[in-house]
Amino acid sequence: MIGAEYFGLINFASAFAGFFIIVSDYGFNFTANRDIAKNRNDTVKCSEIYNSVLVSKIFLLLLSSMIFIICIFVFGNVFTDKPVFIISLGTLAGTALFPHWFFKGMEKMYYIALPGIIIRTVATVLVFAVVRERADYIIYALLINGSSLLLGFAGILIVNIKFKYKFYFPPFNTLKRNFVEGLEVFYSIICTSIYNYANTFILGLFADFRIVGFYAAADKIISGVTGIVSNLNESTYPRISALLAEDRNKGIKMIITSGKMIGAVSLFLSAVIFVFAEPIVRIIFGSGFSETVVLLRIMSLIPFFISLNNLYGVQTILNMGHKKAFLNIIVVSLVFFLIVSFITVPYLGAAGTAFSITSTEFIVLFLMIIFISRKKLLAHG
Repeated sequence: MIGAEYFGLINFASAFAGFFIIVSDYGFNFTANRDIAKNRNDTVKCSEIYNSVLVSKIFLLLLSSMIFIICIFVFGNVFTDKPVFIISLGTLAGTALFPHWFFKGMEKMYYIALPGIIIRTVATVLVFAVVRERADYIIYALLINGSSLLLGFAGILIVNIKFKYKFYFPPFNTLKRNFVEGLEVFYSIICTSIYNYANTFILGLFADFRIVGFYAAADKIISGVTGIVSNLNESTYPRISALLAEDRNKGIKMIITSGKMIGAVSLFLSAVIFVFAEPIVRIIFGSGFSETVVLLRIMSLIPFFISLNNLYGVQTILNMGHKKAFLNIIVVSLVFFLIVSFITVPYLGAAGTAFSITSTEFIVLFLMIIFISRKKLLAHG
């Protein structure tokens, strides 16, 4: 209904907001997840971790929002449709506030799934009900970003009701310790997330929003499929962390088992995307997005690469204490992505973006496999 141009604009705004989501998330999604998993039976300790992380994320959210607003007004020639960019702050705030790291650490995944399904289903129904023409693109942006903000508040409410945690401001030393512990992970996440958000942003610098819309459509499909596999990975993360701490061999065994299962599922999904790219695009986006089909096929292996990157990177290399090696891999991959992007995107447009992000995910996987093999991280002791 809103067309590829406005769809591209909204996704360009989301990509820009994504850079600030990286800051507000910091490294807490991994460090706090791990800490909650290790102390889940200690209510006092978990309450301390929850409040310290929540306060830290609120501080980072306020800082990020301030810089975000300054940017869109200072660089007005790039951010022409300012209301769309301001509305995208809803996703920034919602992502920062929703304590999915806490629910994962507690292994209470249904507290992530249930409110997400309910709120996003209602938002989707409203999109189909009220978005009727191109001029309704603002309504579409409000519904999408508003649902994320509502989900953030719902997550905090669930913690207060189900776990009976009372909010309090933790000591400054506790907050400082959290920032220090999460710093190395934050560096890694910056590099990883930059090329995840920068692909759409860089394309928007060289192409019009219509082309960005075609790419964004393919990216949405890939992200949806990747999300299915990521949920499998994320559900095993607390368990693998706990097992590696208790018995390394049991942890290694679970990593190998998870790799076979998740790898098979993600490879099958990638194959489905490649073979059925045309009907998938036609059914979801309509005939006006026919240019998305080629892009989707180029990107079809991304769910497979990302699923193994998460398993071997975060759950193996990072979980076993090799933070510097993990960071080096991500930095090298980021440099590769930027070089390939600025070479291919100006000439190939969306196809260049699709190629750069796909090849980067492959490079990440390749480097991780080499490091694991050399260090024999998955060898039983």
